[in-house]
Amino acid sequence: MEKNNEQQEFEDLLIKLTKKQAEEMAALEVEPPEKFINVNEGRVFPKLCYEKSFEYFMDMFVDFNAPGHGVMVNGVVKSNEFGSIFGHAWVEIENSFVFDGVLQRFYDKDEYYAFYNVGKTFKFPPNKILDLINSSNSAGYYPKIEIEVSKETLKRADLLGYDEKATI
Repeated sequence: MEKNNEQQEFEDLLIKLTKKQAEEMAALEVEPPEKFINVNEGRVFPKLCYEKSFEYFMDMFVDFNAPGHGVMVNGVVKSNEFGSIFGHAWVEIENSFVFDGVLQRFYDKDEYYAFYNVGKTFKFPPNKILDLINSSNSAGYYPKIEIEVSKETLKRADLLGYDEKATI
């Protein structure tokens, strides 16, 4: 399906704003150990935080030969620029840095959490993701699992205060 001019202009604006955000966060970036680098350098993926973080998580941690410890994180964040509260997803690695799927960059965990004013978080370790995959009978890319993880986050978000944390 071909995009109309309005749709293309909107997507171009989203990419521009996302690249601006990456520039603003440049000072927070960290150089991860080589074993964790598996990204689309120079690309940004506006509005695809769940999908891109999930893909990275699946590639890097849901495997018997995973290079280290990582958890898929869904959280509620507050925008510094607009003051809005929204859902976001990222991958926490070695409990010290994060991978942002939208920006395809790595950041210091504490600074990332401060930048995004992270509120409640829900952490999914590899075994929980594997349980969801096994119960869904899906193969290849796992959009059903991504949806289930997002639904679980939203369901639990209704039960907790903004700043509460949970491991699922």
